[in-house]
Amino acid sequence: MSLTAAIPGESARSRDVESCTRPDGDRAAAVAAVRTRLAALAGGTAPDHTSTAEHLVALAQAYAEDPFLPLEQVRTRLGAERPRFGDLLRLFGRIPELRTAVESGPAGKYWTNTILLLERSGAWSAALEHRPTFPRIVGLYPGPTCMFRCHFCVRVTGARYPQAALADGNALLASVIDEMPVDDPTALYVSGLEQQPNGQWR
Repeated sequence: MSLTAAIPGESARSRDVESCTRPDGDRAAAVAAVRTRLAALAGGTAPDHTSTAEHLVALAQAYAEDPFLPLEQVRTRLGAERPRFGDLLRLFGRIPELRTAVESGPAGKYWTNTILLLERSGAWSAALEHRPTFPRIVGLYPGPTCMFRCHFCVRVTGARYPQAALADGNALLASVIDEMPVDDPTALYVSGLEQQPNGQWR
């Protein structure tokens, strides 16, 4: 029997936790739900898990808003000593609803579309172990010509490729795309192209 099924009212508590990072979330209800879950994990031996529950909900809210926040910065924000913070991270992994809450938060797409995909591919472990690995996602940003001037783009204003170079460039892009794995729909990201009526890209 699962822990969720074993605790009366746990389905509602799970929803309270999962929604704690959304604007309409009830933080107090989420803390109460996590406190109940912690008591079940501890076998009811500890009298009060309120402080730990508050820290875990705060941790979920922090990473739901900023997925690239350094752990040390979050630890300082929570006022937790290193051993205590390590315990919090381990407990966080034992409550799946907290992970769901992070993925459901304002920055959830960063987690589901980038960070967790890299985790599943082993890219983070490879980086920590200084092992080279094939890129998880290849991003192509071609743009021989462009009528826009976006503030985040590194294109030199007015710069463009000569018309004679477009055919070879299109062939090169096609060859890169043809070599991509066909069993992974997220392996390639293309942005910045506009297809003309004649089928050419610009």
